Amino acid sequence: MKESENKLILFKPSALIVISGNFSLLQHKLYDGLLYCAQENLMEDVRNNEFFIDLDELLKISTIRKTRTERAVKALKGIADTGVEVNLLNRDKSGLWEKGKLYHLISHIEFIKNPQNTKLKIRFALPDTVLEAMRDIAKNYNIRIALEKLGIII
Repeated sequence: MKESENKLILFKPSALIVISGNFSLLQHKLYDGLLYCAQENLMEDVRNNEFFIDLDELLKISTIRKTRTERAVKALKGIADTGVEVNLLNRDKSGLWEKGKLYHLISHIEFIKNPQNTKLKIRFALPDTVLEAMRDIAKNYNIRIALEKLGIII
């Protein structure tokens, strides 16, 4: 995936850039981290529909201190339980998102404790609308990379 000067780049669906709902800054950061994890997996195989990430890694890419582990778990559960209105800027023209409809941004999330150490692994899935938007981005990115390798620059 693209890395610019040690910064991670998230290609976020335009419908998810501005959302309405009761989301804290912590939840926004964590959700972007989950989307980044999904993006990386989808760049490898667009058929993926379930994703895994260690909580420590999610905190790192979301720029959240490890001392906030309990708050992060609670915030992640809150994301899964909250419905939001998306595409508020009306920039997404894909037809995936209905105006005025509430969407869940995570279809399910599970926290798995490793019995051999204290690490917590997260298993999550995105709802179909979010997953399809992320798949489209991954496909377009992979096509662009292939064309650049052939010397065709877009």
